[in-house]
Amino acid sequence: GLEGIESLQDFPFWQPQAADNAKTLSEADDSLDADQRPYLLDLVFSVNGRKPSRGRLVKWLLSGGTDELDAVRQGKALRIRAVVADADDELQELLRKSPDAHEEDSAWRVEISRGNATSVNGDAASLFSLAPAGDTWSSGRVLEGMLRGAVPIVDETYATDGGLSAKGCSDPAAAWRGAPFVFVQDWAKLPSKLEEFLKRDTDYIGAVRSYRETLEDHLRE
Repeated sequence: GLEGIESLQDFPFWQPQAADNAKTLSEADDSLDADQRPYLLDLVFSVNGRKPSRGRLVKWLLSGGTDELDAVRQGKALRIRAVVADADDELQELLRKSPDAHEEDSAWRVEISRGNATSVNGDAASLFSLAPAGDTWSSGRVLEGMLRGAVPIVDETYATDGGLSAKGCSDPAAAWRGAPFVFVQDWAKLPSKLEEFLKRDTDYIGAVRSYRETLEDHLRE
């Protein structure tokens, strides 16, 4: 929660929120197994000019990507909520046409919902945790998803956007290679990546928990 700090003067303002976030995550519930999780994805995120990968993600969703994900969800629900505060002409046109989007308070709200789910929500109720790049090349959602037992979907779209989302790092996702995660270089490939992953591994939630425990032991040492 501190990756967006631009000066030391910002630290006292953000520190309490970061502490609250850390406490919430340290108490995260990852108890649900795959068959008990009602969502394929349950995601809330913001889009602005500093987050180009997220803008491309929304463009793909509104251009037919939602229907492609809908075909993958295997009876699970799909819920994606985005606040788009900065959109180029192409995205603006898609937002105007989309039944899932409406303009409100100088921003667009995109609310995509497919299928029914219980009242529980978030990564703890999802099979996958989508982590599109934000102010930095990546997103804290990789860690959040892992702590809640969901399979992180690591954003590697910097490999296909000319390095725009990498923000100066040559290969930011390298730290996670070898982890039992999903890696996506193009949002259009996300449905096929999820299908491949679901066919390849049956105990993916257990694999994430095991990886997390190994990582935590390593960090403690």
